[in-house]
Parts: sequence; C-alpha cells; structure tokens
Amino acid sequence: MGSWTNITEMKKYTYPELPGIEEHMWLEEMRNTLIEWCEQTRAFTCELDPIMIVANQDTYDLDAPSAGNIIAAGLVELNGNELTPSADYVMPSPCQIKLQSVPSAATNIDAGETGLEVEVQLMPTLTTTIIPKQLFDYHHETWKFGVLGKLMQQENMRWSRSTKGQDYEARFWERIGLERVKQNQGSINSELQVGVTHPFVISQQQTIRNPFTF
Repeated sequence: MGSWTNITEMKKYTYPELPGIEEHMWLEEMRNTLIEWCEQTRAFTCELDPIMIVANQDTYDLDAPSAGNIIAAGLVELNGNELTPSADYVMPSPCQIKLQSVPSAATNIDAGETGLEVEVQLMPTLTTTIIPKQLFDYHHETWKFGVLGKLMQQENMRWSRSTKGQDYEARFWERIGLERVKQNQGSINSELQVGVTHPFVISQQQTIRNPFTF
C-alpha cells in the first residue's frame, strides 16, 4: 500500500492553535476526524490479494488489512472483467462478497485467469497510528480543519474559540463535499453516489444550507 505517515505528524499543523491540549484528547479527535473523513469520502482504498475461485462456491470472505476496517467494495473484477454491483455481486457484509452466478469451475491460473480481484474502501480504526503518505500529503490541511473545528468548539478550554471552530468545521465539510464530487466523477460504483449526511456538504445535485449563515 505504499509509504505511510504517522498521524502524529499532524501535531505541527494543529498544536500551535491548541495551547495546553493534552495528547490523549488530541489523538482521540485526530482519529475521529480521519474516520469521519474516510467514511464520507471513500478515498482510502486498498487492493486486496486476488481470491482464487472455487467451483460451486459463490461467497468469499475479504481479509481486512491491518491498516483499517473495510467500509465497502470499490472496483471488483473477475478474471480481468469488471463486475457490476447488484447485477454481478452483492456484499452481505463489508467483509464478504457474494457472486450472483455460482461459478462452475475453479480459477485456472495456467490459462491466465486472475481470480476475484477486489479494491476495498477503508476507514482507520480507533487505535490507528498511521495513514497512507499520499493521503496525508494531499489532505492534511482538510484534517487540520476537522480537528481544530471540533476541539475549538469545546467550552471552557484554553483553546476554546467557538466562532473560529465553526469556521474550521465548515471548511472541513466543504472539502469533504469537493472530494466526494471528485470520487463520484471518477467512479462507476453506485455505492459512491450516496449523499453525505452533513447538512452543508456540497455536491453536484444538491443545494446546501450552511448552518453558520443566518
């Protein structure tokens, strides 16, 4: 999955605006922010090792990588042919895929067959310590907005600044909306067409009411 960055690298982008913050509080909010961002954008992906098809078996388990929990499947291919959600396969659970047609023969490697290849969408765990470097390089500013937005809206803390926290949170969700548009434009997986749940995320089809505008 390439290079990784420790999430503590985010401290240099956030600590200066959080005087007196305790590390455990910061770390909890950092992880929550990453989980929320990954769940909404589906941008944290991983290609699993190919699964060899067994004759007369239609259901296969997906081994979640240590990097995170599986949210859903992205691109799915069988012997190099792209499969369509619902028509060709369903997901009984995030870690299981069921083919709609029961295969009559096992994967024939000698014939050049590659088996079932699945790209999954992930979100970090509550104990995660690392994130893909490529995601960090492109999105650390967005995560900064998310962390600061939540923490600055806490009451009676040295770092409490409610108005600025609201502004940061609005920018965080705006960035999520832009990333969802990007993902939707580049994907044919219908699961990515599900709208984000926050009230001021922008998308291609909806008009957003920003709760910070009165």
